[in-house]
Parts: sequence; C-alpha cells; structure tokens
Amino acid sequence: MKEQMARASQLIKAKQYSEARKLLKTIDHPKAKEWLGKLDQIAPERKPRRWWVPALIVVLVAIGGLSAALYVSGQNAARGVVEDARQATVARLTTYCEEHGEGTSDCPLYARSTLREDARVFAAQSCFDLYADDAEAVGDCLLRAGMPLP
Repeated sequence: MKEQMARASQLIKAKQYSEARKLLKTIDHPKAKEWLGKLDQIAPERKPRRWWVPALIVVLVAIGGLSAALYVSGQNAARGVVEDARQATVARLTTYCEEHGEGTSDCPLYARSTLREDARVFAAQSCFDLYADDAEAVGDCLLRAGMPLP
C-alpha cells in the first residue's frame, strides 16, 4: 500500500490527476479516501464527453426535416390527384346534367357544387366508370351516393 500511495503522490505532483484518481480508487484505506476527497477539490473528476449526443441530435433533426418535407410533398401530390379527378368528374357530371337533367339551367354550377367534397368526387367517378353506357344506372348510383340529380 505504501508503494501505491507514493506512486499516487508522484502522479498528483505531476498533475496527472486522472491516473492518480484511478490508483487511489484501488486502495482500500482511509488515507486513500482522504486523498481522493482532496483530489476532487483541486481537480474535480471530468465526466467523459458524450460525443454521440450532438451527433444523435443532428441525425434526429435531419430525419424530422426530411419527414416533414416528404409529408408536405405527399400532401401536395395527393391534392393534385384529387383536383385532377375533380376536374374530370365535374366535366362528366356537367355533360350528364346537360344530356339528362330536367330543368337544370346551370349544369356547370350544379356539377361544381355537387362535387365540393372529395368523397363525392370519387363516388361520382365510380358511378360513371361502372355504368358508363347506362344513364339511368348512373343516376341511381349517384342517388345512392347521396348526390342530388339535376
């Protein structure tokens, strides 16, 4: 133990505090504990740096930014699909109104107002696709989908 304490003293004099601390922690003696206390006062133990924490934060921020960009991009693409479908279905419903509507004076207005909701756009599109050659079946399908006939 005396040799270890002498070595710890040399390390402290050489300001090699972390090495001295390691050595003193291996000595089971009150004097070693006392020296550790003094050592903590003159040179507090430094915690090892967690280099990975800033790297993790950067990665998480990058993933979050990419996710947000992809989400917005997907939302814009979906809006474009819905708007394309809406325009095509408004045109088909306008034509249906003009050919089969009884007393409807403004078929484009009827079609636009009927297809304001996205669900109605796709329901009407399905009716036209399923019953393309049967105007009466298209009308029945539109009614079942909750849309007023012209």
